[in-house]
Amino acid sequence: MKTRAFLGLFTAFTVSATLAHASDPSCHAIEAAAAKALQQRAFHSITELEDGTRLELIAIGETTYMNQGGDWMKIPANAGKLGQAAATAFGAGETQFHDCRKLGSESIAGMATTAWTYSMDAPEIKLFGKAARAAMTTSGTYYIGADGLPYAHVVEGTRQHWKYTGVSAPIP
Repeated sequence: MKTRAFLGLFTAFTVSATLAHASDPSCHAIEAAAAKALQQRAFHSITELEDGTRLELIAIGETTYMNQGGDWMKIPANAGKLGQAAATAFGAGETQFHDCRKLGSESIAGMATTAWTYSMDAPEIKLFGKAARAAMTTSGTYYIGADGLPYAHVVEGTRQHWKYTGVSAPIP
């Protein structure tokens, strides 16, 4: 996978985990949605990159499944641990979210959501045991349903969708 595509996927996957560290009051709605998503018993996430890469995650309780264009496989972590690991890898506490703005209403997969934009500065990314300095400033849009849960996220050519009901294990 190309570095840019990997960073896009990594950024999309970690935003939910790291938004709990937003310090800008304008980001509290997004922060609350991200925190609520991490508390769900089950979710199905589909992440699509502009290069065509697609990653699906299904988490049900303590079991997580992953598919990246082939067969489904169980991975040895639950959704909470994945989020914690992502937050640690991404330098949680160092990542700065700011300038969040409510854009208005938008339908995502037939569901009414409110779109919010944000900007993010990540001064250091910790990958594979190494710290890499990156002037990584990005912005994205988070789509939050009336129930307070995020249903979509778009950042740097990466689109992520979530659902929380009707989620079932793809393999035994």
